[in-house]
Amino acid sequence: LPRFCQRIGLITSQYGKGARPDFWKHLGNYDFQIYFYDVRVEGLSSIDDIVKAIRWFNENMTDIDVLVLIRGGGSWESLQSFNSEQVAKAIFGSKIPVICGVGHESDETIADLVADIRASTPTHAAKILNDPWELASSQIIIFKKSIISSANRIYKNVNETINGFEKILDVKALR
Repeated sequence: LPRFCQRIGLITSQYGKGARPDFWKHLGNYDFQIYFYDVRVEGLSSIDDIVKAIRWFNENMTDIDVLVLIRGGGSWESLQSFNSEQVAKAIFGSKIPVICGVGHESDETIADLVADIRASTPTHAAKILNDPWELASSQIIIFKKSIISSANRIYKNVNETINGFEKILDVKALR
């Protein structure tokens, strides 16, 4: 997974109650570019939908940094699309790294196991993308303070050296 993802392929249902809104709500303001692909995440055509979405991104948007496959919780039966061999193979075969955040924290699917990164929930998937940016933001503040401190120290040393030369020159001028 690239450290600073910006171009994100989001694969989920636009009609789901929790996954997509939770992901958006917890995604930070780091100039992410989200490319959304609506799929069914449950039922007979969901396997084909998910596989098509993964393939579509890999064939048409090769500059995407990461694919995020999410779905809210549900019964074990409703998560079965994410336990299918076809979805597992599509995730495993993806040239684009995949974060899989399906269900609730206790849910674990085959899709989670073959993905590059498993997120315990859609919210966790968003936080995985945010973390490097948040860490970089705090490190920039630390680096700024360090640079200012170093510049002040260098200024002080140069100023002391110049003052020392001035005293030497004044002494020589008096002789």
